Amino acid sequence: TDDLALAAGEDANISFTFSEAVAGFAAGDITVVGGTLTGLTTTDNITWTAVFTPDGTGTAPSIAVADGSYTDTLGNPGIGDVLDGTDGFIVDLIAPVVGFTDASTNDTTPALTGTIDDPAATVVVTVDGINYNATNNGDGTWTLADNTLPTLTDGPHTVSVTATDVAGNVSTPVTGTVTVDATAPTLAITTDDLALAAGE
Repeated sequence: TDDLALAAGEDANISFTFSEAVAGFAAGDITVVGGTLTGLTTTDNITWTAVFTPDGTGTAPSIAVADGSYTDTLGNPGIGDVLDGTDGFIVDLIAPVVGFTDASTNDTTPALTGTIDDPAATVVVTVDGINYNATNNGDGTWTLADNTLPTLTDGPHTVSVTATDVAGNVSTPVTGTVTVDATAPTLAITTDDLALAAGE
């Protein structure tokens, strides 16, 4: 297949490649679980192609051809094969979920962190409209390393975070704010009477 991990709404092109030209191979020889297989065609009786469409239930998909369901041109029975989850063939209909909590810092190039419920998902953090690839720590958290961001000015900066799983499902973006205050406080000492008389 050209896509082992299918997201919601995705199809996959499936190839059946035999070691030599075969006879008697047809769609009825293929057992399909978790979807449908359509458009089985060949031009040389060696490589066949079809399109697998998931049934939308999230059922673990498998495509199997049984031993002896086809022969070579001399009548020798063929050996079957199975494409399933052990090969990484999955249907994933659930998008990952990311989290981010508003932060305040005196660091002008701060590290950012948040949560992610998929240890294999990629995480992209957008700050002031610019995308940065974060690290998925594999423990339920993601991190954008310190000094990854350019120097941020004092004040609030908009943060948006999205995650994409291996099947291509994209999370709902979460937004927040990182507020930078790197300006040292100042002090002014004043008096209401600069010129003091006796007794004042």
